[in-house]
Amino acid sequence: KFARRNGLAESVEGSLAAEVARPEYASLAQVPVTLNLLLHVLAKEGVEGAVLSRSRLYDRAVRMMVQASTFRGRLQGEERVAWTLDTLRSVAFWNQCQGVRSQSWEEFEDLGAQVSALRRQVERGLLPLLESVHGQVQFAHLSFQEFLAADFLANVLEQGVVDFGSWLQACAGSAWWRWLRASITASR
Repeated sequence: KFARRNGLAESVEGSLAAEVARPEYASLAQVPVTLNLLLHVLAKEGVEGAVLSRSRLYDRAVRMMVQASTFRGRLQGEERVAWTLDTLRSVAFWNQCQGVRSQSWEEFEDLGAQVSALRRQVERGLLPLLESVHGQVQFAHLSFQEFLAADFLANVLEQGVVDFGSWLQACAGSAWWRWLRASITASR
């Protein structure tokens, strides 16, 4: 169905079906959100090559959504999108630190013009990664928030900005901890 809905050739449909049926993708194919991400990433990037880890899949899917959102913004007359992937990482990290799924846009005022630009795009429906409901912002799926929060930390640790050692140990039981481990592993 995915291939037909997206106007892909039958040969591509067969390749996607065969790739998704690989045992390595069994856990991803069982969950609708990850199956959808997998199909979109494989359709865009091709099915050749190594199996994508969950972390690499989310990284590529998020980057594809950000790129599409930037393109849509330009089509609607914005010269430059003032927010970046780091803006999304910051929102995700702050939500995780607060232990919440959504917060008011005002919580992110410290990000300045970046969060204002992000809010405009989300409220126009140009970035399906985030939702804005009654002045609250949240990721369309909690797994995006978990991935981006872990990616935020992986980037901070990679730059050697701060030693989060004891804090990370306290977080080890958190559901998003696996994203951090996967992001750190994938970046090496």
